[in-house]
Amino acid sequence: GSTYYVNDASTANGQYTTAPGSNRNDGMLASAPLPNIDNVLRNYSLTAGSMIYVDPGTYDMIAPFEISGGLNYGLGIDQGFTVQGPTNGYAANLTPAIPGNPVNLIQLEDANFVTINNLTLLNAGRGLYVQASANFSASNDTISGMANEGVRIDTGSVVTALNNLTVTNSGLAGIYINATTGIISGANVTNSGTAVSAYQA
Repeated sequence: GSTYYVNDASTANGQYTTAPGSNRNDGMLASAPLPNIDNVLRNYSLTAGSMIYVDPGTYDMIAPFEISGGLNYGLGIDQGFTVQGPTNGYAANLTPAIPGNPVNLIQLEDANFVTINNLTLLNAGRGLYVQASANFSASNDTISGMANEGVRIDTGSVVTALNNLTVTNSGLAGIYINATTGIISGANVTNSGTAVSAYQA
């Protein structure tokens, strides 16, 4: 797989890139990052072992970051890759471009072996929505202010691992799983849903 780089308009607190993100860049070098994750998916078909490195910053999502291994929603056919956010103490924040828009910020459908690490998902409909996707993993993600579920994983999916997810202020549930599930560890869910207000695992 290939390596791709994403950065917002600033190089402040950068970990992976050395220049601001731009649509004029090809995203293949740390010195030429693209400005958003969906730009990578529009320009390339990602395959097993590919990595997207996302630097700290704020990324306004006009539409969901949709990943599919079978249907092309306009972002190409992609699966088997990892999105890696910053690990240097600063956040890569994904938010709706229209404040309060109840979209799913990251949506997988029939996309296998996808991993989402170290992203912060804010103030949308759902943070992560996984459908009919096998071997999904997520680690060290922070999800806050979702109108529905912070994380929803539906029938037909297989979860390999959910590690150290922090979910706060979700309207329906912090983490909803109706799927075959491997490891869930370090979950911190608060102020989410009407039946269970807090859960630690």
